[in-house]
Amino acid sequence: MQIRHGRVACNHHGLPHLVLRFESNGPRRRKRGAFSPGGHPAPGPPSLAGAPRREPHTAGKAPCRSVRERRSVAGSLSTASRDVLRRRIRERRRALSGEQRQTAQQQAACRLQRLSPLWRARSVAVYLAADGEADPAPAATCAFARGQLVYAPVLLGKTLRFARLTYDTPLRENRFGILEPATADCIDPRHLDVVIAPLVAFDDSGTRIGMGGGFYDRCFRFLKERTHWLRPRLIGLGFEFQRLQTVSRSAWDIPLWAAVTERSTYHFQTEGPTA
Repeated sequence: MQIRHGRVACNHHGLPHLVLRFESNGPRRRKRGAFSPGGHPAPGPPSLAGAPRREPHTAGKAPCRSVRERRSVAGSLSTASRDVLRRRIRERRRALSGEQRQTAQQQAACRLQRLSPLWRARSVAVYLAADGEADPAPAATCAFARGQLVYAPVLLGKTLRFARLTYDTPLRENRFGILEPATADCIDPRHLDVVIAPLVAFDDSGTRIGMGGGFYDRCFRFLKERTHWLRPRLIGLGFEFQRLQTVSRSAWDIPLWAAVTERSTYHFQTEGPTA
């Protein structure tokens, strides 16, 4: 599989975006569309003067959830397993309509680009969205436009490595059916500046729930041993209904530095051994 760079276009807001396509070279089937083109702000550092720790909610048709419902889900975590929680949220994520998904992803992409570590980074890791995940394609597009090095995760036993992602990088499916770069051009995760991480859920302290494999936690466990050089910054990307009030954090869980949804940007710990 290869990333096909089709053209540079403008969305209905007049913002430029790159049209990216994934194509399978295999004889059995052809796959397209892991990166969905979407609007995003033009690259460049925005003004952060006086920015609040949490951005105000944005009106629109994007999926959201009431505080009562969110607390109900969080309160049930003491009796329900994480697997049950994962299944519930993944089902809701896959059930989003195309319009809801597009609206939410555009709003989240705009918020994501306001984070200074992202536009100051030399190297940015994204993921290739699957299973209804919020798509980080606009972030990758902006990183390409800024001349940043872009990487994507590749399974390596029970952990991850991060391989270079360009327009010409061949792609393959891993054992979970998720696309990943088929290249040996990798970077030590300690040298990444920003990692945009997929998630099933996150809570108000930055605890992240993934798919259950523990790949990101094992890959970035070195962050627990750091007190000064807190890189890379782990930024979760998801939908507002994936936010929970509280989740019991396990000893191996690596917390997020921030999380971005269509409704808000959430900053977590800024001191001590955190991402």
